[in-house]
Amino acid sequence: MHVKFNTLRPELAWLNERGFEMKRTWYVCTVLALVTVLALIPLTGMVSDQQSSQPPTPSAEHQKLQLWFGEWTYEVEYQTTFLGPGGRSTGKMSGRSIMDGVGGEYMSIENGTSGEIRTLEIDTYDPAAKNYPCICVSSDGGSWQGSYTIKRSVATWEGTGIGSGRRYMDRGTDTVAPDGMSFIKKAEISKDDNTWLPWSVKKGTKVKAKPIEEKTAAGTYPMQEGFVDANGALIYYKTIGRGTPLVILHGGPGATHDYFLPYLLPLCRQHQLIFIDERGSGKSEKLEDASAYTVENMVEDIEALREALKLGRIALLGHSCGGVLAQAYGLKYQQNLTHLILCSTFHSTIKMNEVFHRIKENMPLELRQRIDGMEKVGLFGHGKEYEKRRYTPEYMIAAWGEGYFPYLYQNRPDPSYDPLTSGFAWDVYYEMWGRRGEFMIDGNLKSVEYGNRLSSIKVPTLITVGDHDECAPWLSEEMHKAIPGSKLVVLPKSGHMTFVDQPDMFIRAVNDFLQR
Repeated sequence: MHVKFNTLRPELAWLNERGFEMKRTWYVCTVLALVTVLALIPLTGMVSDQQSSQPPTPSAEHQKLQLWFGEWTYEVEYQTTFLGPGGRSTGKMSGRSIMDGVGGEYMSIENGTSGEIRTLEIDTYDPAAKNYPCICVSSDGGSWQGSYTIKRSVATWEGTGIGSGRRYMDRGTDTVAPDGMSFIKKAEISKDDNTWLPWSVKKGTKVKAKPIEEKTAAGTYPMQEGFVDANGALIYYKTIGRGTPLVILHGGPGATHDYFLPYLLPLCRQHQLIFIDERGSGKSEKLEDASAYTVENMVEDIEALREALKLGRIALLGHSCGGVLAQAYGLKYQQNLTHLILCSTFHSTIKMNEVFHRIKENMPLELRQRIDGMEKVGLFGHGKEYEKRRYTPEYMIAAWGEGYFPYLYQNRPDPSYDPLTSGFAWDVYYEMWGRRGEFMIDGNLKSVEYGNRLSSIKVPTLITVGDHDECAPWLSEEMHKAIPGSKLVVLPKSGHMTFVDQPDMFIRAVNDFLQR
C-alpha cells in the first residue's frame, strides 16, 4: 500500500495556517500522525495510487462524525494520576469535515496549569474493522492513537498515548445530548490494562450560530432539499422556512409530501418545515424487497433523518397513515419530541376497518353493489399489460371518486382532484394497505393496534380531525381520551383534507399548539 506523499504537503501548510508552533518534536509527531491517517485512505475509498482520480464518497458511517462538528467551549476536571497532579482546565474546540467528507478534523486549544496546549485530531471510518481510527498530536509533544465506535450519539473509545514522557492507556465515552448542543466525555486511565482509574470528565457546550433571521432578508424563507441515507434507503427531504423544526409525514401509504403544498406553507413563517417522502414513495429510493416497507422501518428512517440533519428535539406532524407513523415514532422515541400532532388518522386497524364498513353501508345501493362486484372478482391483473399492477380506472372512480369524495372534502373541494391520478407508489401500497380494496386494510398495517399503549405518550399532543372525515371523528376522540393531556380539535365542514377545507383554522390550531 503506497500513499502519495505529495498529498501531505498541503496538510502541513494547513497546520501552519492554524498557528501551530512547529517545534522539532511537534513536527515529527504531526508528520507521523498524518502519514498514519493518510495510510488509512485506501480503506475508505480515498486517494491511493490506483484510485487517485476517483473522489471519495461519504457513507452514512462517515456522516456520524458530524455529531462533533462545529464550535465548542468546554471545561475539564482531571484527577491526580501517574501522569501528574489533577486540576481544572478550560478550552475551545472546532470540528469540521475534511478530505471530501470522509474525515473529521478537530482542533482544540486548552488552557490549564501548564499553559496553553494545542491539539489536532484526525478521524475517518474503517469499513473492514467497522470502527473509527483516530490519531491525535499535541503541541507539548504528546500523542495518542486509538479507535472508537459510534452508536447513535455515543462514541465509545480506547487507545494508547504518550504524555509527560510516559506511556499510558485510556478508554471512555463521549455522549452528545439529544439536541446536539452539549456533550460529556468521561475517561479512565491505566498503566498496564489491569488497574483502571478515573481520569477526567470533560463537559462541552456548542457555540450557537447566529439565528437564521440575521442571515436571511426579512420576508424570505429558505428552502433546501436533499437525501439522507437511512438504514439502506435514500430518504428525500425538503426544508422550508426558519425556526423550530417541524417534521411532516404524508399518508397513503405510498403518497408523497406534495399534497401538503401549498396549504401548509404559512407554518414556515414560524417553523422550519421538514417534509419527507417515506421509503419507496415519491423521490425516495425504491427497494427491491417490498417487505421492507413497514411502519417500524419508517420510524427508524425518521430517526436517522433527525440525527443526520442535527435537528435535536422535533415537533412531528403526521396526516392519515402518516399519523400512524407519527404515533409509532412517539411510542419509541418520545424523548426526541417536543410536540406530537396527529391529523385525521387512526390508532387501530380493526377499528379503521369498522369505519370503512360503515362508509360502504351508507353508500347508494347501486354504488355499493358496483364496488362489491369489482372487489369480488379481484382488483388487479385487468386491462392492458401496463394497467395490471394497479386498480382499474373503473374502481378508482367508484372508490376514490364517488365513494370517498364526500369524506375527503366538504367546505372547499379541490377542483383539481382526480381519482385517476393518485400518484401512489403501488408496491408500497400493496405491502402496507393490502389488495382487497379501499375499504379493507389487510396488508402489514394490520399490526397497528396502539390503543393500549397511547397512555404512555406524555409529550404535548394535538389531535385534529374533520367532522366529515374518512377517519371518523370517534377514532380521534378515543385517541384523545387515551393520551394524557392531549388536545382535540374537530374542524367544521371538513373532510379528510382538513387543511384544504379549513386552511386558516388548521394553521391557527397548529401554530397555537406549538407555542405551548
